[in-house]
Amino acid sequence: MTTLAIVWTLLACGAVAALYRTALGGLDTLGALERDGLEEPPRWPGVSVVVTACDEAATLEPALASLRALDYPSLQIVVVDDRSCDGTAEIVDRIAAQDGRVTAIHVRELPDGWLGKVHAMHVGTGAATGELLLFTDADVVFGPRALRRAVSWFERDGLDHMGLIPLMRTSSHGIALTLSAFATMLGVVVALARNAPAGSKRAIGVGAFNLVRRKAFDATEGLPWLKLEVADDTGLALLMRRHGARWDIGLAVEDLELEWYPSLGALVGGLEKNLVGVIAAYSMPLGLLVANSPWIIGGGVLIAPILAGLPWLWAAPILTLALHVRTAWRVGQVTRLGFWAFFLSPLGHLVMSWALLRSTLACARNGGIRWRGTFYPVGALRKGKRIGL
Repeated sequence: MTTLAIVWTLLACGAVAALYRTALGGLDTLGALERDGLEEPPRWPGVSVVVTACDEAATLEPALASLRALDYPSLQIVVVDDRSCDGTAEIVDRIAAQDGRVTAIHVRELPDGWLGKVHAMHVGTGAATGELLLFTDADVVFGPRALRRAVSWFERDGLDHMGLIPLMRTSSHGIALTLSAFATMLGVVVALARNAPAGSKRAIGVGAFNLVRRKAFDATEGLPWLKLEVADDTGLALLMRRHGARWDIGLAVEDLELEWYPSLGALVGGLEKNLVGVIAAYSMPLGLLVANSPWIIGGGVLIAPILAGLPWLWAAPILTLALHVRTAWRVGQVTRLGFWAFFLSPLGHLVMSWALLRSTLACARNGGIRWRGTFYPVGALRKGKRIGL
């Protein structure tokens, strides 16, 4: 029993240490969208912003108002209403009638073999005329100079793809803890993507702000290659990367913002579509294993040393706690949620594990996922999956 407790403790603490060190490495590579000092390009390339909206009446109007207020000289806003039933279509048409820069598109039917959002992005791309394409969501609020700053960075570094991480607001303490836990995984993904070997499926994109160069995008297979990829933002990044695109990812917490989810219930429901595919690759055994890993690792850090009854063994949990504190400080900086939100983020990991468990069981029970009124069989989703480790 003692030997088992020692091994359990050391493996669990080692796993946490590896996770945090990787996350810190990724987060420390994130540059920030500079408010001052960026040299403007000799010429402003035309930008087409593609906004996809399905039943987004509650958030679409302020998001479009912020886009229309952008201080950018050559701007097209393509808004794709994807079969909405809540008044979204009326908002899109009204704003398009007020502003000639806004192009309204209405999707009435979803073709077989497409996820709704990816299809809406594809349709919007067909109507876009800009040299740069910016894919964003219908709940993202832009600062007036956000696009000028982003394009200045994009052109200065000769990029073909850039993702910007927004400030994610929340008034819920539970959401704040979960968001801090999510930020740890974000740091890990950034680190893995930056260190990925040629041919790897590791990439990272940001649904709130995915900017691509049209010429480089047109050299790829296009969005039909991603038509059943639930992680469309990272899928787009992979699409660009596998064709040699020069890319970067950074922070824009002073220029972009959104509300992640209004409640824990909305978060768990909203992640049902994504988690089983993104984390578990539609595998029930893998989904169950990962969903239970916080309990296994937490037990190794907190319970196994007690079972071992060896005072020296507590050195491993103490060192792990010190690294947790260091990571809490950095994540608090990145997310603007503060130190304590991350210090208590193990509770957020439990929320994420519950969301993954729910997503995995629902997929296994139904033989696929149901999203926005459409059912997608698991066999088709596995064939359409593009991203991976």
